[in-house]
Amino acid sequence: MNILITGGSSDIAQAIAKRRLQAGDRVIITSSTEESLDRTLAHYKQLDMQVKGLVYNFSNPEHSKEDLEHLLQDPIDGIVLNAFTRVSQLRKLHALSYPALRNYIDANLHGNIWLIHQLLPALLANKFGRLILVSSLSAINGTSRYGAYCASKAALEGLFLNLAVDYSANNILSNIVRVGLIKTSRTEQFWKRPAYQEKMAQIIPQGMMGEAAQVAEAMDPLLSRTSFMTGSVITVSGGLPLMRSEGILSS
Repeated sequence: MNILITGGSSDIAQAIAKRRLQAGDRVIITSSTEESLDRTLAHYKQLDMQVKGLVYNFSNPEHSKEDLEHLLQDPIDGIVLNAFTRVSQLRKLHALSYPALRNYIDANLHGNIWLIHQLLPALLANKFGRLILVSSLSAINGTSRYGAYCASKAALEGLFLNLAVDYSANNILSNIVRVGLIKTSRTEQFWKRPAYQEKMAQIIPQGMMGEAAQVAEAMDPLLSRTSFMTGSVITVSGGLPLMRSEGILSS
């Protein structure tokens, strides 16, 4: 299978790419600029992972139209929407400037929806497709000072349920992988603190934070050619939002 993974520099994307390559798939990753793509491809090469790359900037997705058309000369079988803009300002909604709030939501919704819109005709022509949204528990739980992030993830989850209804009869299956607390470079400012990990171990039912490889593993049945799963949500969270009472009652 040919698998397109957005946000190729992230730890989760790398874990997905590694697992898919081991399964014999071909992998294409995206980065937001030529410079970041070159760095990312060089990093994959150091890890002995042979992948191709595409520049795709959420803020200006139309600029990638020609490269995307060239990419589609070979059928794309699976699309993993992993890229998402980093939350730079941890503030409650009223404390954010509205232009910044709108730019964040526009980029993440428009960037993802435009890509799906462009790829769907080719998937329909090939009568095959596997779409996966890497989402977050924040889409359903709400996370303090993450208003724009929560809104954007929830909106995309709604879209994926619609895609499952409208396209599954065409063998284009859409599913969601909802992620909890995972050890990545984006979260290392928290989990590298022993006190934080200890606290999370008391709260998470499985007693530990997750690894990027566990997110990649959860996608195996969703990318299967014989899958009977569509409109499904797989939660990779060690049991969250269920919580152990130890973490609530401890001082």
